[in-house]
Amino acid sequence: MRISLRGDTARYAGLTDQILESVLEAAEADEFILKSRTALFETAFGTELGAAHVVGCASTAGGLLLVLGALGCGPGDEVVVPAWGPQTLSGAVRRVGALPVPVDVSPEDGAPDADAVAAAVGPATRAVLLGPAGSAGTRARLHGTALRLGVPVVEVNTPAPGHSWPEGVTTVVPLGPDDLLGGIGDAAAVVTDDEAVARGSRMLRNHGQDLNVRFHHLRVGYNCRMDESVAAFLLRQLPSYGVRRTAMRELADRYARGLLSVGPDACVFPAEACSSPGAGLTLRTAYREQVRTRLAALGVEAVVPPSPPSDDPAVPPGSAPFPGARRLGEQALRLPLYPGLAPADVDLITGAVAECVAAQRGVTR
Repeated sequence: MRISLRGDTARYAGLTDQILESVLEAAEADEFILKSRTALFETAFGTELGAAHVVGCASTAGGLLLVLGALGCGPGDEVVVPAWGPQTLSGAVRRVGALPVPVDVSPEDGAPDADAVAAAVGPATRAVLLGPAGSAGTRARLHGTALRLGVPVVEVNTPAPGHSWPEGVTTVVPLGPDDLLGGIGDAAAVVTDDEAVARGSRMLRNHGQDLNVRFHHLRVGYNCRMDESVAAFLLRQLPSYGVRRTAMRELADRYARGLLSVGPDACVFPAEACSSPGAGLTLRTAYREQVRTRLAALGVEAVVPPSPPSDDPAVPPGSAPFPGARRLGEQALRLPLYPGLAPADVDLITGAVAECVAAQRGVTR
């Protein structure tokens, strides 16, 4: 493909020296897992985001397990999750023994409706778990609704530098190769202003050990620690975090402008939901397969988002009352979106989508 979904070749071009330096730095210091570079990254990332606590960990899925565990989620508890979104969300809930309670999402931005979330909250609800979908306004309403009901929010997202951190909201920031900073191994960070959540996450990531007394285990935890070479590389990339995030949003806005004239037959998620090259930009169109074929002919990679396993309770079967999630399952397509993607390539893609949709309209009239 001439234009790949994540742009890995372009994103990692020229970084070989930095990758080797990061590995050698960790090796020569004889520090490999959860040592000084991880601590330095946590401090620097917290300063960048304006957050009180950052807990480096081994993966996004692991970060969710840490936070849910720190919140005390377990058997008998319920966690509200979107009916359409990364399987990581409901998978983490099931892994801690709690029950995912799915709520429908809007086909316009992939986020749950605040009223639907409120209706799903019950006596057993321990948390509301959100993916990166939704505009800033939608996410603020979701946060406010959950917190008014006394339920903490856990989300997967890539927040802006100097982000405002509402009390009761914890964010797991993906830091792997497919993500904004593009790590050299899987990684993530738990970001929060909640000291109890941070403390619990730090304990659980290292087998539930006491934070002051080594090998004194207070809880059953996980091996979910950040590697030192990964932390060293992320430290080298961190100064470009804000620039990369801005570039992603500008490109997403360019997509939206390019497809504005197409109307409801082809719409993209808002720029705020576009924070990871691995997730691309979500296009919703009734002509998904035709658009995908047209783009492939131009050398553009477009990917149908994976569906969670069929036995996942957060996945609506054909007869389930989740029309928004079902529509996205039938119509969502990921388009290339990453820092460094040429604006001319965005224009090429939007032009091809518009032409394809117009042609299909003529066929179906």
